[in-house]
Amino acid sequence: MSGLRERSKARRRDAMLQAAAALFSEHGYTETRMEMIAEHAEVALSTLYQYFPSKTELARAIYVQDMAVVRAKHEDVIQHPPSDPVEAVMALIRNDLLSSPAYTNRETWRQITVAGLLSPIDNDLGTDPFSVADAEPFLRLLEQLQQSKAIVPEADIKRMAGLLSTINVSVFLHRVTTSDTREATLTRARDFVDLVLGPISANAHHRKG
Repeated sequence: MSGLRERSKARRRDAMLQAAAALFSEHGYTETRMEMIAEHAEVALSTLYQYFPSKTELARAIYVQDMAVVRAKHEDVIQHPPSDPVEAVMALIRNDLLSSPAYTNRETWRQITVAGLLSPIDNDLGTDPFSVADAEPFLRLLEQLQQSKAIVPEADIKRMAGLLSTINVSVFLHRVTTSDTREATLTRARDFVDLVLGPISANAHHRKG
């Protein structure tokens, strides 16, 4: 009975997140009210508030669910990276750009990102893309690549990880704020990654030698 109750709660919670994402996309984050989300999810407003005390909490929950998917895919890349440094980093960037809960889309993420970055009311959304935590997967990946001699041992990988994290953020923001296709966005990302990693690639140094 306990397992059935937990599954029922999980389904109800997921319905609320799906409703919030759909309404953020259709009406915008600011214009979406908790009453609208409850109606769309077919739950009582009091039930919605039991699960999510505020609209900010709903947006944060969508973000956290997305990050759980992305981090699981990141881990696989970090543990088994492509031998080419550019391909390895691009695998992380593709994860961030293409992995997402099925009920979200470009407009949903645009609304959540704007709310998280620009609104003084909702600046605790947890969507700060310039945090140290966002550079951590890139640092761990570069450590693996340095150990396997894919990048030169004297490379300042901590600094490189910060640069790559910044590129990753700019790629995401470009994707959600323009009409460019995923392919065009990834091509743009590859140009920047190649620029950063070219000087520290072991293959590039061998070619020079």
